[in-house]
Amino acid sequence: MDHVLKCSYYNQGCHGGYSYLTGKFFKEFEIMTSDCFDSNTCSNKCKADKENNKKGKLNIKAIDYYYVGDYYGYTNEDNIYADLRDNGPMVISLAPTYLFSAYKSGIFDVDSTTYRALNIKQPEWQKVDHSVVLVGYGVEDGKEYWMIQNSWGAHWGDNGYMKLRKGKNLINIESLAESVKITLTEDL
Repeated sequence: MDHVLKCSYYNQGCHGGYSYLTGKFFKEFEIMTSDCFDSNTCSNKCKADKENNKKGKLNIKAIDYYYVGDYYGYTNEDNIYADLRDNGPMVISLAPTYLFSAYKSGIFDVDSTTYRALNIKQPEWQKVDHSVVLVGYGVEDGKEYWMIQNSWGAHWGDNGYMKLRKGKNLINIESLAESVKITLTEDL
């Protein structure tokens, strides 16, 4: 991730940006792993290749990037679940609250004013200003949850992760998801 944070001209590194444009960057440029990326330059050549003059490194190529649900505003619990099951982890954008920031463990389930709970149609545009990685889902004590990984480090939440109640769109988590399809190749 250091490569995209430092080198993407589509975003502002650690100062904000749009996760959808990260997919665009990955499609246009090779995805550099931390052992490959030279933090002194934004070259798209692996430093190991330069240093060792060797081939044989694993290349990660983005072949597509998209909004889950096909377009902005159509993300929902069902298409997030299907895409996660079929394609793996994805970026989820949300609107963190103080309670989100203070999370330690258990299933985060604190908002009773969700659109589904109030039987109100969810608006197409919802405020989101933080992105996390949705890595899985599960059931605990009869409650379904999403498992997310935050970028705030292992000191936040449950070693950097959170279980967030599935199906309620808490903090707008089921409103905006983006994914990147990748392929792995090896230079010989």
